Amino acid sequence: VNCLVVSVLGVLLLPFGLVGQADVSGFNEVYERLRIGAVYSAEVPTGRLEFTRSNQDSLAHRYLIIVPESYNPVRRYPVVFYLHGGVFRPDPGPGGGWWRNMDRVLSEDHIAALPLSWPESLWWQASQVENLRGILSDLKHSYNVDENRVYAVGVSDGGTGGYFLGFKDTTP
Repeated sequence: VNCLVVSVLGVLLLPFGLVGQADVSGFNEVYERLRIGAVYSAEVPTGRLEFTRSNQDSLAHRYLIIVPESYNPVRRYPVVFYLHGGVFRPDPGPGGGWWRNMDRVLSEDHIAALPLSWPESLWWQASQVENLRGILSDLKHSYNVDENRVYAVGVSDGGTGGYFLGFKDTTP
């Protein structure tokens, strides 16, 4: 395993002209940084947050994120995507009106993602798969996400979306 780590680090350091240098401390610094992994800030927004992101086709998707108020950047958090039903209703506009009973998803134990689906972007279309991937990617940039605990749950049309996602995009 150590030979593999040295080989990988050698490839990573090659463009910087650092391979072959006698300075072992530089190697140790890089190795330690890779061993520790990403470091996340404690200075990130928590609570209920609303965002809009655009897919490659420029279709804007709104979504809510609920980050625990007690968010700790050292802890890895599961992410639960809650997919709502009634996707054939018109876009309700900003404010999270697409999700009722918000208190049911509040938890200090996970980050909740509540995306919006409407007739122009149904759960079982490629645009939503792209959207959910993008939301998860955005979350991973700011929050310490446990990549082995990413879930999608849904009711009614959202349940159908969960099945579709399971078939189309099994690994987040």
